[in-house]
Amino acid sequence: MQDGKLVKPEESSTTYTSFIGCSDRRVELDEEINVATIEYKSMLSIMASKIAYENKSFITSVVRNTWKV
Repeated sequence: MQDGKLVKPEESSTTYTSFIGCSDRRVELDEEINVATIEYKSMLSIMASKIAYENKSFITSVVRNTWKV
C-alpha cells in the first residue's frame, strides 16, 4: 500500500510471478553439473516445468539472463 491505496502488480512484468513462483523462487541452475549429463537435463526439465506457469516476460528473462541460453 502506498498512501493508503492498494497497488496492484503489473502482470506482464519480468519480476511478476504466479502463486507457484512465489512458493518456490529458485530459478538458478546448478553450475557445477556438466551440461552434457543426464543430471543437467533432468534439472533443466524440472526448472522449465516450474517456470512454464509464469508470464512470457518472466520466462524470457530467466532463460536469457539467468540460464544464459
